[in-house]
Amino acid sequence: MTHGEAPEPNDAIKDKVMHMCLIAGGVTFFMADSFDPLTRGNGISLNLQFDSGAEGREAFDNLAAGGKVIHPLEPVFWGGMFGQLEDKYGVLWMINC
Repeated sequence: MTHGEAPEPNDAIKDKVMHMCLIAGGVTFFMADSFDPLTRGNGISLNLQFDSGAEGREAFDNLAAGGKVIHPLEPVFWGGMFGQLEDKYGVLWMINC
């Protein structure tokens, strides 16, 4: 899914990837284009996928402790809930549930 496919697309980023899913070796990889300048350590965000909102909320809150919330865990237009954060070690996380 590109940003151009969002309900309110931004023409400046319409061709950037918002969500891409690849399954290899039984492992699901989620990817998206970055908007921030890449430096060593922020070139990847790890994604955790949970079946329930309660599990996702627990993981989000635990990882956010001592870190920085980038996008609160909340319902999103593509379904379910999504949140983004940087943990206290500088690791970027995305939580989907």
